[in-house]
Amino acid sequence: SMTTDRNLTAHFAINRHDLTVIADSGGSATGSGIHDYGTNVLIVASPDTGYHFENWSGATVGDENATTTTLNLTADTSVTANFAIDRHVLTVTAGSGGTATGGDTYDYDTNVSISANSYTGYHFANWTGGALDENASSTTVAMTTDRDVTANFEIDRHILAENADEGGAAIGGGTYDYDANASIAATA
Repeated sequence: SMTTDRNLTAHFAINRHDLTVIADSGGSATGSGIHDYGTNVLIVASPDTGYHFENWSGATVGDENATTTTLNLTADTSVTANFAIDRHVLTVTAGSGGTATGGDTYDYDTNVSISANSYTGYHFANWTGGALDENASSTTVAMTTDRDVTANFEIDRHILAENADEGGAAIGGGTYDYDANASIAATA
């Protein structure tokens, strides 16, 4: 009851709000905590190896496509950092003398099967460009980056041995490519 003059002081405190920063599969994010009303809170998304940052979702942020941005906190809020797995292109080429398969686009760190088949008269020699077993015609490639691999083939070579009975001679022996015409002669 008011029986005399009095001084009263009202004390106010700024409202505080909870920010929950969630990281989708493939990365991490920082910035969670309790912050004063109206604070521009720094939030940061960091993708794991083999992933990339896509965007922020769930709340309005300064730049939804930037890994580092701010969020003006005026209520309890949650925001999610979204990530996606990296995809890499495997280009498979066959050199002269055969065919090769396995080229396509694959998720990061996928082990992709590749295969080389030689034409008649050729044989598989090796892979160049990153095959795990470069000497096997069927092997795998680890997709940690875009890759260009080539199957290399060599023509089959055959030996023509020359033999002559006593009293004669044979000429034209040697090593010849598959399907080549060899010139031979016999003399007495």
